[in-house]
Amino acid sequence: MNRNGRSENYTPTPRTNIQVSTTPGAQLIDLALLEPAPKSWNFYTPLSDFKMATLKESILNRGGIINPIIVWERQGANGKTYMILSGHNRVAAYKDILQMAEEKGYSEYINIYNKIPAIIKGELEIDDNEAEQIIIDCNWAQRELTPMEKNKSIIRKYTLVKESPNTLGLGEGKTRDKIAVDFNITGRQIQKYMSLSNLIEEWQSILNEGDISLKLALKLLKLNKEKQEYIFNTHFDSVVSHGTKAETVLGSIKTNTTFKNIDLLFENMLKDIETEKEADTSDVSMKFSFKLSKSDAEKLKALSKEEKLKMQKEIEKLVKSKFLS
Repeated sequence: MNRNGRSENYTPTPRTNIQVSTTPGAQLIDLALLEPAPKSWNFYTPLSDFKMATLKESILNRGGIINPIIVWERQGANGKTYMILSGHNRVAAYKDILQMAEEKGYSEYINIYNKIPAIIKGELEIDDNEAEQIIIDCNWAQRELTPMEKNKSIIRKYTLVKESPNTLGLGEGKTRDKIAVDFNITGRQIQKYMSLSNLIEEWQSILNEGDISLKLALKLLKLNKEKQEYIFNTHFDSVVSHGTKAETVLGSIKTNTTFKNIDLLFENMLKDIETEKEADTSDVSMKFSFKLSKSDAEKLKALSKEEKLKMQKEIEKLVKSKFLS
């Protein structure tokens, strides 16, 4: 079963009211004429299996795509082809649907999904620089990128803007400002994402997986690679499990802080966390100076924070009504 409660072999009922994009200027291009952009240009991670399945179902339910792909007309040895600049995942979805249609014998699907709506950039209309910028700009606008994909997008965009004849001669600040406008973020955010290159690869992977926050990553990258590696190998669990408090520890590590002192900082952090837990489980009894049996203390410890607050309010109410009224 998938997340929609359907069998993995679920196939939508064929539709007869097939629809295609009505975007002005879009043309239907045969899938066989499409070729992917170079991987050095399109360095983005393909959709996960689940997201691809969701995309295909959406296309089938709508009877086509709403937004056409963008392609660049090319003249090769074997004739005209079209390089995909925006829409690699949509093309992959169409190809899967076409294969399914051929296997199931859905002729109406075959006649529709062997072509895809596309905006065509003429062979001489753009150059390599502009084509690569289209790929980066479209992925930035249309997809939820990982922090390191944003890092690579900005760094590559920076180089392309500096090399483009249209923006030749822009200073560092002007280049950054242009990219910030193109990506709808601030110049400061541009600098933050660019600085992620200073993270060792191990922490970059953990950041991409969402196990640490961008804020914590920015603390880590201020440390040299030796300290980053040491913390990854020695205090990984502490950093990942206690992100906010780990940020404070990382912020206190200086250039001359030794590995032994780093160990001590993390040890003290864990002790403080344990002390806070103990204080949290006994806050009700301590506030009113009474002791609990071991079994009752264990029960109190198992209560949620909301339940403890409720208990505290009930005790306060009882004390006021019995002794302070």
